[in-house]
Amino acid sequence: MDERIPVSTILFSVGVLLTLIGLLFWARRRAAAIRERAAEREQEAMAMLLASGRSNPADAAEPDPPAEGEGLPKPIGRLLEDTASEKAAAAAREAARIAREEGAAKDLPPIDYGEVRRGPTAAEQAAAGLDPIEDLISQIMVDPPTGRNRRVQARPRVVERPAPAPAPVEARPPPESIGAGVPLRELVLAWYESRGYRGSPASPAVWPIELVLRHRDDAARAYAFVVQNDNISVDRITALIEQAREIGMLRVAVVAEAGYERGAKDVARKRNVRLIDRSVMDAELSALELPTAAKIIAVARKRSSPEASATAA
Repeated sequence: MDERIPVSTILFSVGVLLTLIGLLFWARRRAAAIRERAAEREQEAMAMLLASGRSNPADAAEPDPPAEGEGLPKPIGRLLEDTASEKAAAAAREAARIAREEGAAKDLPPIDYGEVRRGPTAAEQAAAGLDPIEDLISQIMVDPPTGRNRRVQARPRVVERPAPAPAPVEARPPPESIGAGVPLRELVLAWYESRGYRGSPASPAVWPIELVLRHRDDAARAYAFVVQNDNISVDRITALIEQAREIGMLRVAVVAEAGYERGAKDVARKRNVRLIDRSVMDAELSALELPTAAKIIAVARKRSSPEASATAA
């Protein structure tokens, strides 16, 4: 069976292919021509805009009245829809409007800020026959009233009044101690007892160590209890520590009735010694709950009462 393709079909296919190729080339040339025209229109519009901006503002201050139907200028960006003449006219109208606004702003009267007083300049003084240097010297050097060459009267000296002294601030009294009126020794003992310590008398041979405070749950937790009525120095706290070490006490509680030196506080902190004055005791009581602190103060006050002292004696 003969299956040859007819010649007419081949010719038709070749014709269609040539037509498509021709259309492709035509479309490319058409697009290039459109782009070139668009670029030319944009250049013409920019040239008209620049030419309008460089023109004399006085000539553009009174432009011809716009034709009927003209409003705001059309946007220049629509290059493919507006003609070059329309874009040029729009650019000219926009430039004229800007020039009118600038001309109107220039024609505004100057703002009057009121009269400003100023001293005469060097040129004005020279025109008036005054030398600026001589004027300055005359202000510094005061001539006698009868001097012939005196031209400018000396300015009066302004004596500045001293600022009023600030009112003295009244010193506020320090806050009252929590356990005011109660001996510090009794407060410290009652506070240690509230933490589980019990005191037993020490031997008179180790005075001024009065008591040995031992914890009821752990006998190894013990303090040598000392009361000092004088200001505690570094040498004094060192001697008390050495005396406690001789009887096997590693911890010392010192009641400082009259305070202590700063160096003594540093030595005590390094060697397990508690220096307790009135401020330290107040801080410890403030950290407790109110009923507990009130109970400690009540116990200390009761022990320090004359009736309790007579009973102990």
